[in-house]
Amino acid sequence: MSVKRTVEDSEEYPHNYPSRLDWKESWYFTYMDAKNKVCGIFYISTYPNNGRTDYLTTYLVNGKLDGYMNSTAVSGKLSDITDGKLTFELVNPNRRWNVFLETEKANMDFKFHGRFPPFRFDADKAYAKDALEQEHYEQSCKVNGTIRFPDGTSIEVDCYGHRDHSWGLRDYSKITKWDWMQAQFEEYAMNIIRLTIGKKTEISGFISNKNGNIEIVDTKIETQYEEDQKTPRMSTYLAIDENGQSKTIHSKKIYGIVYPPRQSKQGIRTDIYENFSEFEVKREKGKGYGISEYLVTVKV
Repeated sequence: MSVKRTVEDSEEYPHNYPSRLDWKESWYFTYMDAKNKVCGIFYISTYPNNGRTDYLTTYLVNGKLDGYMNSTAVSGKLSDITDGKLTFELVNPNRRWNVFLETEKANMDFKFHGRFPPFRFDADKAYAKDALEQEHYEQSCKVNGTIRFPDGTSIEVDCYGHRDHSWGLRDYSKITKWDWMQAQFEEYAMNIIRLTIGKKTEISGFISNKNGNIEIVDTKIETQYEEDQKTPRMSTYLAIDENGQSKTIHSKKIYGIVYPPRQSKQGIRTDIYENFSEFEVKREKGKGYGISEYLVTVKV
């Protein structure tokens, strides 16, 4: 049976869901403007059976980290995805989203335009019962935005970014490890994930350009760490696509965020390291920018 690769416009909206309490649907947007030294993440995750929606943004301006986080009662309409401060607006499915933030620290007005077609991941490939049962697609974006501060100063953001939409079950406590990256270059974007659940490791990803998507079928990843031998600092990715072509990509952390530990079960903690990074491809000119993300679950 062939894997469905297209993403219908209707799939941008909230999905029907089973009665499981741990089922959730998430939208994730990220950007990195290296010239203006600004980068950040907007994230919403709704748990309809728990009656809860989580809102999160983190952003770095000139190396200073700040953000906003809140949880509210779940909303039934996509047009109502807001807690009054952080708002997500679908303007044109698979083509444009707007995100707004209004707090005492900063006001933001961002537009995410689909740069290349979205890529749907093979849900069966990463499937692990009661650990990872979800649909998932990602898309490269062109990002324009304005950040305004209380002192009257502002920053105009003009860069590339990335977005992600997933729905289903994800139990972090049962995911052993993952390495995920997205790098945005002038003419194309690249995405790689190596996911390990127990003894099972799956590799996926894609290269996007104006002609569509090419799937990545294999990768080797080598990572160097900070002095604590725990915090990732840089990685080298060897990616092989479905046509047998390979690329070697080097990432170097510019800014790093460590998310608060996620604990799904007693005695288990999941750490996520989010590195806003600079990327270079061997034998290619120019630099790209994006994220190298590392997840590891440990016993505590």
